Amino acid sequence: MARLDPELRYLLDQFSAAPTAVAAPNATTPIRVMLTYANDLQPLIDLGFTVDSYHEERVAGYITLPGLAALANHPNTIQLAKSGTYYPTLNDSIPNIRANEVWQVNAGNGTFTGNTGRGVIVGIVDTGIDYRHKAFRNGTDSRILRIWDQSVPFATETSSGKQAPTVPTTITSPKGVEYVQEKITDAIAAANPLSIVGQMDIDGHGTHVAGTAAGNGSQSGGCHGGFHYVGVAPQADLIVVKLDHFGRQPDGKSLGAGDADILNGVRYVIFHAILLGKRAVINLSLGGQVGSHDGMGTLEQDLNILQRVNTDVACIVISAGNEGNDNFHAQTDVPANGAVELTMTVQTFVEEPHDETIEIWYDPALSLTCAVQPDGGAFTAAVNKTSAQTFVGINNGGDVRIDGDAGFGNSLDESFAIRLIPPANGKSKAGTWRIRLTNPGAAPVPIHAWLTSFGKTGSSLTNFVNNRCTLSEPGSAEEVITVGSHRLGTFLGINDGNISDFSSRGPTRTGLFNKPDLTAPGENITAPGITKDRTEVTDYLCFKCCCDCCADFYVDMQGTSMAAPHVTGAVALMLKKDRTLNHRAVKALLIANVLIDAQTGSIIPNPDWGFGKINVAKAVDAVTETPSAAPATPAPIPAPTPMTALPHRQLIDLQERFLRTTRGAEWRGLIRTYAQEINQLINSNKRVATVWHRSGGPAWVRVAFQMAATPTMPLPDVANGYNLQAGIDRMLTILKRYGSAPLVQLLGQYESDLALVQPGRSLLQLLDSLDEPVHAV
Repeated sequence: MARLDPELRYLLDQFSAAPTAVAAPNATTPIRVMLTYANDLQPLIDLGFTVDSYHEERVAGYITLPGLAALANHPNTIQLAKSGTYYPTLNDSIPNIRANEVWQVNAGNGTFTGNTGRGVIVGIVDTGIDYRHKAFRNGTDSRILRIWDQSVPFATETSSGKQAPTVPTTITSPKGVEYVQEKITDAIAAANPLSIVGQMDIDGHGTHVAGTAAGNGSQSGGCHGGFHYVGVAPQADLIVVKLDHFGRQPDGKSLGAGDADILNGVRYVIFHAILLGKRAVINLSLGGQVGSHDGMGTLEQDLNILQRVNTDVACIVISAGNEGNDNFHAQTDVPANGAVELTMTVQTFVEEPHDETIEIWYDPALSLTCAVQPDGGAFTAAVNKTSAQTFVGINNGGDVRIDGDAGFGNSLDESFAIRLIPPANGKSKAGTWRIRLTNPGAAPVPIHAWLTSFGKTGSSLTNFVNNRCTLSEPGSAEEVITVGSHRLGTFLGINDGNISDFSSRGPTRTGLFNKPDLTAPGENITAPGITKDRTEVTDYLCFKCCCDCCADFYVDMQGTSMAAPHVTGAVALMLKKDRTLNHRAVKALLIANVLIDAQTGSIIPNPDWGFGKINVAKAVDAVTETPSAAPATPAPIPAPTPMTALPHRQLIDLQERFLRTTRGAEWRGLIRTYAQEINQLINSNKRVATVWHRSGGPAWVRVAFQMAATPTMPLPDVANGYNLQAGIDRMLTILKRYGSAPLVQLLGQYESDLALVQPGRSLLQLLDSLDEPVHAV
C-alpha cells in the first residue's frame, strides 16, 4: 500500500471496520485528495479517481471511500494525502495578507506593539459569540463592549446581567436582551458564567468571524501555545449582535435572519459608536439569493443609506457569497418571436419539506410569458407579466405558483417568481422540471434566472448556467465593501492563491458598478470555535486521529464569511491610524493597494477578484496618520441621535417620475449602457481618475445623494470649492480622449443636454426638463 496521510488512514480504517458508521464523509461522498503517482495515470482513473487538476508529478482529484483502498494499493500510487490536511490557518492567512507587519506580538508575555486597532469598534452582526473564549479578553477583562441578543424574549429587568437593549430611536420595539462590558467581565470570572450572561453562540459562525477580525490569540490550542492564532486587529473593541433566528438553532435546524433584524443590528453598532465617540467597522458575513441582484434590493438600499449617512462613523463589510459553483444561476436571451426552456433538477429535501423558488429577471419594457412543466407532466398554462396563477395538485399533490409581476424592491426591472409548493407532509416531485419562457416581441429579451432556495433543497439549474452574477444579496450593495474568497494553498503549495471555487462572482446584473471589491483568504481558516466544534463525535477533523489538543479552542471553517472579517480587521487598523477617513476613502485605499498577481490577472477589476487580493500592510501604510485625540466623552444615553434615511417610497416615486418623462427611458438606457465604462475609466485610468478628483467628482456625488433625499434642494454652483461647470467641461474633455468610440460619439451627441444641469435647479425641475425637447434623437 502507498503511503497515506493520517486522516486518510483513519477514514479508511473506520470504513473498513464499519462502513455504515462513518459519519462524514460517507461512502458516496467524494473525498478530495492529492495523488503522487508514477508511470501511467490512466489505471488510477479506471479505479474511480476523478482528476481535478494536474501539478507536475502530482494531481488533485476525488475518490470515494470504497475506491480509496484500491487506489492506495495500486503500484502506480506513491502517496495520497487528503486535500486540506495542512489547513491554512490565521497564523498563515495573517502573514499572507501582511497584517502582522502592522503589529507585533510577544507571545512570551502577551504584549502587542504597533497598530492593533485599539479603540476602534469591530461590530459582529451574526450568530453571537462565545464571550468566554480568551481570544476576546484583555487580561481578565472582556474586550466586548456590548452584546445584544435578539434571540430571547424582551427583558426589562437588570438582574442576572440582563437589561433592556439600549438602541437608537429608529428601533421602536426592541427585542431580546443586552449585556454590557462590566457584566460580561463579571461573567467570565464566575464559576457559572451563563448564569450572569446567558448569551450563547450555538452555531459557532459568529465566534469564528469575530476571532478572525479581532481575536488576540491569547488562548492556547491547535497544538500551539498562546498568541499563535491572532486575528487581524487583535486589540480592537467588539460589539456583538446575535441575530434572531440566524444559523443553527437549539433544535438543530438552520434558519435565516430577517431584513429588519440585520438592519437593526447595524444601527445598534453605529449608535453605540456615536455614543462612545469611536469609529466602527461592521462585519456582515451573511447573504441570500432572493432579489434583483442589481444593488437595488430593499436591504441593499437600506444599507447604502445607512452607510452614506454614517460615512464618518462606520464602514460596512459584507461577504460575497458561497454560490460560485452551485449551478443556481442561468443567463440567456429569449429570441424574438420565440421561446427557450430552462431545465432544473429538483431533489427531495433530506430533512423536511421546503418550497422551491425561482426568480427570472428581465427588462419591463419587454414582454414574456412563463409556463412550468413538472417531471413527467404537462406544461401549465402560460402566465403573462401582469398576472399570477396557482396550479393546484400538479406537484406530487402540491401546487405550483407563477407570479408574473414579481419585481420588487427598488429595481426598475421585472421578474417572474415561480414557487414549487410540496404537499402537506410531503415533498416536491423529484426529477427534471422545465420552465418555458415565450417572447411575443420583435426583439430578444435578455434574462437572468436564480434558483433562490438552492442551499436548502440541493436542486440546481442544468442549462444556460454560468457563475457570473452569483453575488448574494446584500453583497451587491454599491456602498459596502464586498469580499470574495481566495485560497492560500495546500502543504505542497498547490493551487496557491487561486480564487475559491465557491466564491460568488460579479458583476451585478446590470453591471453599473464593480463587485466584488476585493478578495481575502477564506478557505480552511482556523479561528476561535465553540465547545461543540471541539467535542462533537461526528466531527472528523484530523485531531480525531492524534489528540484532542490539536483542535482545542480553534476550529477550521471556510467561505466568504471567513474572508470578509480579514477585511473588517484591516479597516479597523486603517481607522485606528486615521479616524477621519470616510467609508469611500477606506474603500479607495483598500482597492488602490491590493495585490495583483498571476492568479488575479492584469485586467482589473474583473468579476472574480474585483480589484485584487487584500494587502493589509500596504493599505495601512497608505493611510496618513492623524494625531491622537483626547478620549471622547460618551454622549448621554437618554438623548440618542436619530439616524435618518431616504424613504423607499420617495425613491420609488422619483424613479417612476423619471421614467414617465418624455426622455426618461432613453436616458435610462444610455446610463445602463455607458455608466460601467465611465466608472471603469475612473478606476483604472490614472489620467481620468486625476481629472475626476480634481473636478470634485466625489463631492458632486454627495450632492446628488442630498438632492435625492431633498428633491426641492437647489443644485449649487460650487461644492467643496469645486465649480460645477468647470468640472463638467474637464470630464467631457478627458472622457472624449480615453473613452471608446461609441462613448465619444454619444458625448458629442448629448453634450447639449448638459445645459439642463443648471445651478439653482432642483431635482424635480431637472426631471421636468427631460420633457423639454433639446435635439432630434
